[in-house]
Amino acid sequence: MDIVINQGLRTIVEQDALYAQGRTKPGQIVTNAKGGTSYHNYGLAVDFALLLNDGKQVSWDMKLDVDKDGVTEWMEVVQEAKTLGFEWGGDWTTFKDYPQLQMFFGLKIADLRTGRKPTGVQMDAAYARIDKLQGEVQEDMSKNGTGESRGGTGWAHGSLGEASEHFRQGNICQRLREGRARQLRTQESSLHRLISQSLN
Repeated sequence: MDIVINQGLRTIVEQDALYAQGRTKPGQIVTNAKGGTSYHNYGLAVDFALLLNDGKQVSWDMKLDVDKDGVTEWMEVVQEAKTLGFEWGGDWTTFKDYPQLQMFFGLKIADLRTGRKPTGVQMDAAYARIDKLQGEVQEDMSKNGTGESRGGTGWAHGSLGEASEHFRQGNICQRLREGRARQLRTQESSLHRLISQSLN
């Protein structure tokens, strides 16, 4: 099972429109962040959903456990994201945002509003974590000789925010779940593009 990134970089106008939902516009409240106060506005956050096995349907079902390993698909994605250094909105104490993953490199919104960006050293460290995970997945795939990963880990490499083409155009969370080599290569380049462009 793969994932899709359904939100990445948001403009201030888009963020304000989301903030108005459930307040001055119809719908339920989906964010407490006004325009300019979300990591989405700086390309450092994404919202993901599960892409079902038919490759067409998208799900936000946090209880789905397709491989019946006792860990839901949603939490497998979250665990991998945390391994890569992402913060999960489901861990927040006030307003829980279960689809959100963000990597803010120690920068507060106030820092980003003044134009600060992650340093090259921080970006290199993020790449190193991703590359390490990719190496582990590739090794696992070659060891079992099937071209598939044995475990439920290894989705990495994709977008981190549509920001800058999803942190270089991809799906930070496009996971390699069953470890297909083609996905692995695509996801790695996507996350690298996404990270690099967020610095521009």
